[in-house]
Amino acid sequence: MGNLAGGKWGLAQFAWLPRAVEFGLGPPVADAFRGLVDVSKPLAERVERFRDELDVVEGKLETRGGFLPTWRRFRPAASFVALVLGGYGPAAYTFYAKGVLRSGYERFMPAALWPKGSMGEIYAEVCGFVRAVAACLTAKGAPVQDLIDAQSFLWLSYQPAQPPLPSALYRNRRLRRRLAASIRNW
Repeated sequence: MGNLAGGKWGLAQFAWLPRAVEFGLGPPVADAFRGLVDVSKPLAERVERFRDELDVVEGKLETRGGFLPTWRRFRPAASFVALVLGGYGPAAYTFYAKGVLRSGYERFMPAALWPKGSMGEIYAEVCGFVRAVAACLTAKGAPVQDLIDAQSFLWLSYQPAQPPLPSALYRNRRLRRRLAASIRNW
């Protein structure tokens, strides 16, 4: 789940949530989670409200002295919200590894621009994109069970931008040869 959630930003909220419950903030945490999965409201609205509500709870925890010395307060990341939703309903929601999703969006929808707006609006658009990928894969005969399968396809087709080699490497012929030799021998 951590990989699907984009690493540390998707998992950071798990550190303070149990402590919030210990400090008497369990009911607003539970209310926030219930609101997130309430399908009677639009997805973008639910995502923003959830992030706002957890931000308030996090602030109360900090005020009550519940933060550990090394903790910093930050608004819950989209990857955390997507981790919750993707775990709750993988057929309807996708995890949010932005680099992979954006790469797939640009590769498979080159005429479209990456969504703009609130994080909730962006997430709702991305879920639609991954649902479209799932539909295309299904139409081609792939056994897609949920959006995890569709996102797996995006991970497999992911081609991250290669960082440029340091300019010193271009200027140093001996260093270039050593680097090439080490890559061949690896």
